[in-house]
Amino acid sequence: TNRRPLFTHLAVRIRGRYVVAGTSSISPSTTYPSLLEDSRVGYRVALTEDRLPLLEEIHIWGPSQDDVEIQVYRRYGEEYGDLARPDITFTYFQPKRPQAWAWAAMRGSCSVSCGAGLRWVTYGCLDQARNEWAE
Repeated sequence: TNRRPLFTHLAVRIRGRYVVAGTSSISPSTTYPSLLEDSRVGYRVALTEDRLPLLEEIHIWGPSQDDVEIQVYRRYGEEYGDLARPDITFTYFQPKRPQAWAWAAMRGSCSVSCGAGLRWVTYGCLDQARNEWAE
């Protein structure tokens, strides 16, 4: 998220090619490659009543198999003060991986073939990656 897009703007390159903005100017809102793709880049720019950029947002749905580069461009240097300084925030999410091992119930056979009976349940260590019981 860019909270100061009047004097700065964001760009996105995938595999070395700009898909949002670039070096010269801010982009209109877009989605690359399309809304129908599972792995896509969504770019949105909100405008003021005077049609000046107010906020830029980039959302990348993944996982992405490509090299993705987010760039920040500023139009003016430090001598122009806080208004020209980028105000960029980001959040990164990584999927939770299941633990390799877990305690799991091992159900034994029932004590009777018909009617009420007993079933022994013991717990063992399960290798979830291989779906095998550990010794």
